[in-house]
Amino acid sequence: MSPVRFGVIGLGDGGRCNLRSLQLLGAIPVALYDPNVQAAEEALALVPEPRVTVYSDYAGLVQNPDVDLVIVATPDHLHLAPTVAALSAGKYVFVEKPLATTMEDVGSFHVLARRYPGKLIF
Repeated sequence: MSPVRFGVIGLGDGGRCNLRSLQLLGAIPVALYDPNVQAAEEALALVPEPRVTVYSDYAGLVQNPDVDLVIVATPDHLHLAPTVAALSAGKYVFVEKPLATTMEDVGSFHVLARRYPGKLIF
């Protein structure tokens, strides 16, 4: 079986923790995005893989055909939009907790989980 290739959206403490943890499990980082360029550069230093692409928006990351799994580690209230984009692009998606901060977003995640069975992990 080939190793999982993943991208991380949101490279604060949680995103960097996921980045390190998945590498320890044998997964290969291939794509990173954070609107804070300094956070992206700091995360890139944690990656020995020379072919990691740093994106200027998450839309580019989710369209990368080399990405199997997207980690959504944005601030809690910003989880929904990148999750929708990644699922729409056919990716598996892991969303950090809490999944959502409003009942409206909880409802949206429920719809997504039913629309993309087995693709959304939270």
